[in-house]
Amino acid sequence: MTPIYTTHLICAPELDEAGAAATLLVQTGEQVEADTPLVRLHGPDWQLDICAPAAGLIGEIAISISDRICSNDLLLTMEIEEQPFVLFPMLDTEPAFAPACQLPYCATKPNASHAPLQVLPEAASLAGQLGVDLAEVKPGPDGMLDSEAVAAHVRDILVRWRKLRRLLTD
Repeated sequence: MTPIYTTHLICAPELDEAGAAATLLVQTGEQVEADTPLVRLHGPDWQLDICAPAAGLIGEIAISISDRICSNDLLLTMEIEEQPFVLFPMLDTEPAFAPACQLPYCATKPNASHAPLQVLPEAASLAGQLGVDLAEVKPGPDGMLDSEAVAAHVRDILVRWRKLRRLLTD
């Protein structure tokens, strides 16, 4: 499988006051590991290292030593390899669904005072890529909404569409 790379913009964080680029700790084309210091910024009474969010290849460096740096200024770009994932693993058998008339009846209204939904960043990213409404995804047994819960939700939708298509074509 051919690796897929994404260009990430490495920017300065929110700063209380403008600073300057004190040291460039990497060069264009350099391969770095996650959390490797890339740029050191400094101000009158502070110093801050900007680190790599993941392993990757340093792209274009957008600043020079002593450049004035403000909040959210672009510092450099990185090419980061996206981790492969299997979204729709093949199923040996199609899951069985009970007809709606056989499902147990719930006489009480759902409780509106549920705890806030806890979503892992990977799940939010996957849901965004697939256009999935996270409010429709059932969290896992631990109450967390992870990538597997999003994938299971999408698989469920695809299985229902396949069944509907069979009903319409027969």
